[in-house]
Amino acid sequence: MEFFPYPTSRIQQTECLQALEKHWDAYDVFVIVAPTASGKSAISKTIADWRTNAAMITPTNLLVEQFIHEFPDQQKLFKREYYKCPRFAGGTLNCKEAESRFGRKRMGCDTNCAYLKDNRRVRGRGNFVANYYVYMANQLFKPTLIIDEAHNALKLIQELTGQKIWKHDYHYPYNMWSSADVLHWAEGLDLDLLGEDKKGIIEGLKEELTSNSPRYIIKRGFDLWKRTTPVEERELLTMMPIDVRDAPPYLWPSKVSKIVMMSATISYKDLESMGLDRRRTLYLEVNSPIPAAYRPIITDYIGNVNRANIRDLTYKMAAHIEEVYLPKYAGSKGLIHATYAQAKIFRELWEGNPRFIFHEKDNVRQRLAEFMELPPESGAVFIASGLYEGVDLADDLARWQVIAKVPWPNLGDPATSYKAEQDPSWFVWESLKSVMQACGRIVRNPTDRGDTYILDGSFARMVKEGYRYNLIPTWWKEALPKELGGEN
Repeated sequence: MEFFPYPTSRIQQTECLQALEKHWDAYDVFVIVAPTASGKSAISKTIADWRTNAAMITPTNLLVEQFIHEFPDQQKLFKREYYKCPRFAGGTLNCKEAESRFGRKRMGCDTNCAYLKDNRRVRGRGNFVANYYVYMANQLFKPTLIIDEAHNALKLIQELTGQKIWKHDYHYPYNMWSSADVLHWAEGLDLDLLGEDKKGIIEGLKEELTSNSPRYIIKRGFDLWKRTTPVEERELLTMMPIDVRDAPPYLWPSKVSKIVMMSATISYKDLESMGLDRRRTLYLEVNSPIPAAYRPIITDYIGNVNRANIRDLTYKMAAHIEEVYLPKYAGSKGLIHATYAQAKIFRELWEGNPRFIFHEKDNVRQRLAEFMELPPESGAVFIASGLYEGVDLADDLARWQVIAKVPWPNLGDPATSYKAEQDPSWFVWESLKSVMQACGRIVRNPTDRGDTYILDGSFARMVKEGYRYNLIPTWWKEALPKELGGEN
């Protein structure tokens, strides 16, 4: 506690740090289940300064910036595009743009380059903070690795071990959506006309799609094609491994001897999927500083949502929201978590109502920013699809929210279905993680208040199964209604 960055600490922080210190030599992996407002940044900073040579990594630049704002003297590194080059165009170009326009030889970077300065500093002995990608790209491995929002580490490893099939490169048809469509297309290709690399990828794709024990989720979507300037978003198929137990240790190679994983939503299932359950592991749970009564989870079931009834139940949900929640929260802003299919129905019903704000897949941040700028008395409601995490709506930014459907993994995907059959606890945990993350969007500090309503009756089954597999953390259980074992 001599290294704690503030004059005083919360009792939850003290207990966590003292337990970690006591058991440091006996374990290799420390999992700190730390809910919103538990002071994770201060805990990370304390551990790093105590160990003196540590890497602190987060999923996004925004979280890095928040950490630096709290601790301005902390060494840090961003990717080159983050730094402005003072030598060209009056400092309006970043390092990558300047190199692309003027060439590396002409740039003549010197010791005053801000990027090179930061890069040299973080490579020396000491602590630094960076996002996951900068840490790996620069191989900035330290004996102690502290991972913030560590549940995202699994997604990153899946991306790194996945296979991307770009539409512009393979010219697959626009109307290819299901696994059967993908297999039909792949079987119709003349592999002899493809290069060896492409041939191997297509053969691997066909093998996966015809396997009795599939290991990859086949997804169609968009990603950044980084070989153009500026970077473009292009369409692709992704073969995403559902389990990365045997993947290379991208984040924790042999130079890393201690791993500290911090998240409100991380469990033994994540460690199993990443292969870390083979190491000596200690779990530490930090109590929430936000009273359970300030963040109640309220069951208000309309029905058990499934593919067959989702349209009918969504219409009933819309009527219920209009009749009950809109009048109750007339002067408070709110959030509705809905699938894209549900959001489409809500838009049909409410698009003329100025209280509701909708988004598309390509304008989420813009529309969310517009919502956040509106005053509380507007009673604005944001219809959010896929925004279970990464959204901070503290205090008057949102006082209530609805979860219209429990986000169960898609059993229509062969790999997901196979994995769920082999490991039912994994299936429950993947859904629980998303719901728990969603519950934390609107109550962000110890004095904040917000109500979360669950309209999908399958929530009760998810919670029951969560208890069965010992997956529900104390901080979230507290907020549940009494009939589900909680305090509200």
